[in-house]
Amino acid sequence: MLIYLSRDRVWDDHIRFSKSINDHYDVKKSEVFEADEINTSSKRLGYKLQKDGKVYVAFRVYAENEKGELAMMPGDFSIQNENGEILYKGLYSLGDVFSALDIKKTN
Repeated sequence: MLIYLSRDRVWDDHIRFSKSINDHYDVKKSEVFEADEINTSSKRLGYKLQKDGKVYVAFRVYAENEKGELAMMPGDFSIQNENGEILYKGLYSLGDVFSALDIKKTN
């Protein structure tokens, strides 16, 4: 069963965590990423991360209902490069994403 939350709540949570990534991890920049899935009512939602001169997008897929509310779909994080090529799939958590990209906590 999917649990839908308002888009604003989901978006605000991502913005708050993106700021935390900027403040506490060795990335040049983190910002929230959102894109529509092709031919579905789903969205990719996650983080665009700049590290060592490269740009990565770490995302999960969210379902969107007729009210515009979002629910996290079953599945794990994926990482794509700036050309849209999927580099990693099946990452269980953001900790796994950070490990895959060698992102370290700074304080």
